Amino acid sequence: MPNSAKHETTAAASDLHRVLYRGLPRHRSSFLIGRLDVQQIVADLSVTHQAIYRWLRTGRLPARRIRQLLDLKGSTLTAEMLLPFVSR
Repeated sequence: MPNSAKHETTAAASDLHRVLYRGLPRHRSSFLIGRLDVQQIVADLSVTHQAIYRWLRTGRLPARRIRQLLDLKGSTLTAEMLLPFVSR
Protein backbone atom coordinates (compact mmCIF):
# COMPACT_ATOMS: atom_id res chain seq x y z
CA MET A 1 0.00 0.00 0.00
CA PRO A 2 1.48 3.39 -0.95
CA ASN A 3 2.21 5.74 1.94
CA SER A 4 -0.54 8.19 0.96
CA ALA A 5 -3.16 5.42 0.84
CA LYS A 6 -1.97 4.06 4.19
CA HIS A 7 -2.17 7.55 5.72
CA GLU A 8 -5.72 8.01 4.38
CA THR A 9 -6.78 4.67 5.89
CA THR A 10 -5.21 5.55 9.23
CA ALA A 11 -6.84 8.99 9.23
CA ALA A 12 -10.25 7.52 8.38
CA ALA A 13 -9.83 4.91 11.10
CA SER A 14 -8.99 7.49 13.75
CA ASP A 15 -11.89 9.66 12.55
CA LEU A 16 -14.29 6.73 12.91
CA HIS A 17 -13.00 5.97 16.40
CA ARG A 18 -13.46 9.63 17.36
CA VAL A 19 -17.04 9.70 16.04
CA LEU A 20 -17.97 6.45 17.78
CA TYR A 21 -16.28 7.49 21.03
CA ARG A 22 -18.13 10.79 21.14
CA GLY A 23 -21.45 9.37 19.98
CA LEU A 24 -21.51 6.27 22.19
CA PRO A 25 -20.90 7.53 25.74
CA ARG A 26 -22.23 4.29 27.28
CA HIS A 27 -19.73 2.32 25.21
CA ARG A 28 -16.57 4.00 26.49
CA SER A 29 -14.04 1.92 28.37
CA SER A 30 -14.12 2.47 32.11
CA PHE A 31 -10.48 1.34 32.33
CA LEU A 32 -8.79 3.06 29.40
CA ILE A 33 -9.42 6.74 28.85
CA GLY A 34 -10.21 7.57 25.24
CA ARG A 35 -11.00 3.96 24.29
CA LEU A 36 -14.20 2.23 23.32
CA ASP A 37 -15.56 -0.72 25.29
CA VAL A 38 -15.36 -3.20 22.43
CA GLN A 39 -16.82 -6.02 24.54
CA GLN A 40 -19.97 -3.98 25.18
CA ILE A 41 -20.33 -3.07 21.50
CA VAL A 42 -19.86 -6.74 20.54
CA ALA A 43 -22.56 -7.79 23.00
CA ASP A 44 -25.01 -5.07 21.96
CA LEU A 45 -24.58 -5.54 18.19
CA SER A 46 -24.07 -9.32 18.17
CA VAL A 47 -20.92 -9.04 16.08
CA THR A 48 -17.40 -10.38 16.61
CA HIS A 49 -14.49 -8.57 18.17
CA GLN A 50 -12.71 -8.99 14.84
CA ALA A 51 -15.49 -7.10 13.07
CA ILE A 52 -15.24 -4.13 15.43
CA TYR A 53 -11.46 -4.02 15.19
CA ARG A 54 -11.69 -4.25 11.38
CA TRP A 55 -14.07 -1.26 11.32
CA LEU A 56 -11.71 0.73 13.52
CA ARG A 57 -8.60 -0.33 11.57
CA THR A 58 -10.05 0.46 8.14
CA GLY A 59 -12.30 3.37 9.09
CA ARG A 60 -15.19 1.68 7.26
CA LEU A 61 -18.61 0.48 8.48
CA PRO A 62 -20.96 -1.95 6.75
CA ALA A 63 -24.10 -0.06 5.73
CA ARG A 64 -26.31 -2.65 7.45
CA ARG A 65 -24.81 -1.71 10.85
CA ILE A 66 -25.69 1.99 10.74
CA ARG A 67 -29.23 1.57 12.11
CA GLN A 68 -27.94 -0.69 14.90
CA LEU A 69 -25.36 1.89 15.95
CA LEU A 70 -27.97 4.65 15.91
CA ASP A 71 -30.30 2.54 18.07
CA LEU A 72 -27.77 1.70 20.78
CA LYS A 73 -28.83 2.88 24.23
CA GLY A 74 -27.40 6.32 24.92
CA SER A 75 -26.28 6.83 21.33
CA THR A 76 -26.08 10.43 20.13
CA LEU A 77 -24.91 9.33 16.69
CA THR A 78 -26.71 10.48 13.56
CA ALA A 79 -26.77 8.96 10.10
CA GLU A 80 -24.97 12.06 8.82
CA MET A 81 -22.11 11.40 11.24
CA LEU A 82 -21.71 7.80 10.05
CA LEU A 83 -22.31 8.10 6.30
CA PRO A 84 -18.71 9.13 5.49
CA PHE A 85 -17.57 5.76 6.87
CA VAL A 86 -20.03 3.50 5.04
CA SER A 87 -18.43 0.86 2.85
CA ARG A 88 -20.27 0.02 -0.32
